[in-house]
Formats: sequence, C-alpha cells, structure tokens
Amino acid sequence: DDVRVEERQSDGSFAPLRCRGGKSPALDFCERWARLYHGEGRKFLAHGRLLHPPALRCAQVPYRENFRGTVIENVKPVVFHNLFEADDGSRALVFANATAQEQRISYQNGNGTWAEIVLLPNANRLPDYK
Repeated sequence: DDVRVEERQSDGSFAPLRCRGGKSPALDFCERWARLYHGEGRKFLAHGRLLHPPALRCAQVPYRENFRGTVIENVKPVVFHNLFEADDGSRALVFANATAQEQRISYQNGNGTWAEIVLLPNANRLPDYK
C-alpha cells in the first residue's frame, strides 16, 4: 500500500502523478486493475501462483522502447495474458488489452479447445478458464 506513482518533471526531478483534465485511459485501466485484484481476482492474483500461460492468438503492433539508453524496436501483442492458480486448484486467465481499440482474441483452454472473446479498449478481464 506504500506504492506511489511519480512522473518526471521538465527539470528532471520527480513529483507525484496527478491526473489533469479528468480521467485518462491509463488511470481508468489502473483503477479497473485494482478492482479486479481486490475483487474476483484476489484469490488468483494476490494469493495464487503464476503458471505458464496458454497459447494466444491476437494482433501484433510495432513497438519501440528505450531500455537503459538502447532503443529497441520489435513487435508486441495487443493483448497481454497470464495464467494463475489459486490454493484450491482453480485457475484463472487474466487479459489486458494494451490498446485503445476493441480487440478480438483466441486462446487455448486447459482442455485444448479454443475460445474467442472480444476485449474492450484498455480493458482487463478474468474470463472462465476450463
């Protein structure tokens, strides 16, 4: 609970992040993630263990980042996902749509069948995983 998000100022210093002019998509995403973590996802995300995620089919986008002074250009999926297992053995997939567009994805269930869902822009979701 002692986490603080700061942003770099023009002079190079850091100050607590403040939302200007209403909510942003990033702030909405963070709030939804916190609700998921503390709500239906708690037994998986807070108290579960991370497993290798299943196969995922989704669009990819070019991505450029600066990592420790080195510019890296590659492609990343438009949706990120992880699989968690709770103490009771139940499993949950977590999806995060990293774009401002609706995304249609397919993922492989635990029984080997493929399922398809649509994720809203900047959404995170905990779908059924069989």
